[in-house]
Amino acid sequence: MILGKHLKSIAKIAVAYLLAATSPIHATHPNFPNRIVQILQTDLSVIELIKNIEQQTGYLFVYNEKDIDLNQQVRVSNQEKSVEETLRNAFSATDINYSFSENYISLRKKSLSDPSDNLQQNKKQVTGTIIDEFGNSVIGTSIIEKGTSNGIITDFDGNFSLSVSNDAVLVIMIIRIMSVDLLNII
Repeated sequence: MILGKHLKSIAKIAVAYLLAATSPIHATHPNFPNRIVQILQTDLSVIELIKNIEQQTGYLFVYNEKDIDLNQQVRVSNQEKSVEETLRNAFSATDINYSFSENYISLRKKSLSDPSDNLQQNKKQVTGTIIDEFGNSVIGTSIIEKGTSNGIITDFDGNFSLSVSNDAVLVIMIIRIMSVDLLNII
């Protein structure tokens, strides 16, 4: 059983390294996404908006740089507003959609075929925990709404929460870390 604990520790370190390599790790705030932010500029780039919100809230933005133009200019009100209202105003005239999950804000490009682009109608929240055959939580598992770019990664306890369309099919991708004993090494 000690080996199982070590593998779980190694898996946690691997996921933490993966998250740290792509962007900073942040803490969850209990009022997410109603946390209040104040953006001092009215016209700024998407990356400047992301940095402002991350610094003020500790939330983590997740996006694909191929889909999101980080230099695109957006307009926001410089009054204190919730994160949700700030993003709604900033991205209303753009091709960027956003969704909240845990302490993550996912950005993705709007598409005509993406059912998650509809105005939050016909949506449901799916929450769960991914565990292995031994009952251990599986961290870093990807859960994606099939046919869309809407997805999330499980946290350190294997938990996830994702807003999906009512007729969604979830695709679950688990990356396993395995050890192999090598014999007769020269």
